[in-house]
Amino acid sequence: MYYLTNHNFSKLLGALYLDLPMNYAEAYDNYYSAYRLASFDLDLHFFTKDEARALVIADKLVKDIKFVATEVQIARCNIEQQKWVEKIVLPAFHSHENCQLLSSDFENFLIPESCPESRREEYRAYFLENKDRYGNAENKIEPIVFCRLLQSKFNLSEELDDLVKHHFSKTNYDNSEVAEFNHTLDFEKEITNIQAMIDSFTGHASKFKPREVRSAFYRQNLTHLTEEERNMIATMQQERKQIYFRIINFYFKKLFKEGADIPLNILKLSGFQPCKGCCKHLLARW
Repeated sequence: MYYLTNHNFSKLLGALYLDLPMNYAEAYDNYYSAYRLASFDLDLHFFTKDEARALVIADKLVKDIKFVATEVQIARCNIEQQKWVEKIVLPAFHSHENCQLLSSDFENFLIPESCPESRREEYRAYFLENKDRYGNAENKIEPIVFCRLLQSKFNLSEELDDLVKHHFSKTNYDNSEVAEFNHTLDFEKEITNIQAMIDSFTGHASKFKPREVRSAFYRQNLTHLTEEERNMIATMQQERKQIYFRIINFYFKKLFKEGADIPLNILKLSGFQPCKGCCKHLLARW
């Protein structure tokens, strides 16, 4: 049995693809969108291709983890450094649930999506050089001042409040309800809570075409929209992301509460490495 952090579970999902028959080739993406999750009444047409695929793979892993040995294709995990300010390393797996490194949460500064790839190294260097001058503490400058500088210098389209909340503060995927569920592991209650979120989201999303919901992050900045329409699209984007992360966390807890019997070759092909703390016996032959 092996253990992953929540973040590395997401990276594993990103590396796995269903090995679909050739007759699905033309409708490959639609297979994921049309899939029905076991525990949630959720229309995946409203989710991006990668989100839908990750949710489907997670659902199948929880149903029967052995399917990974015969039914998946594997794309090696990429270190998505372009998304993050601080350096990240290869994801690791653990052989012991009490490994100290397993309890480490993923935290980093997320680079705004509107920052051009050609300027991300410049953004990273500028952010790290200047961020310590700002913060919500004595003798620190208000974070919104720094975010205004970032917005101007790199021509960012994100709103100032969004930059302060999601790009100045270190990113993690936790909130009070998630923390409560992770403590109690009351799966039935969490299903009810997530389904309530889904029902609210569906009520909003049903007023738009699925492709408009999938591209909500970019559509909320369209100049021809009214303020009401922009607010509605921004709400859908936030709800969609929250539902996605809540369901992934639900599956993560269900799969790894007692470890998961993931074949070592799957982890290796997916770009994972043994933990240097609790998997020393595997490092020599990895």
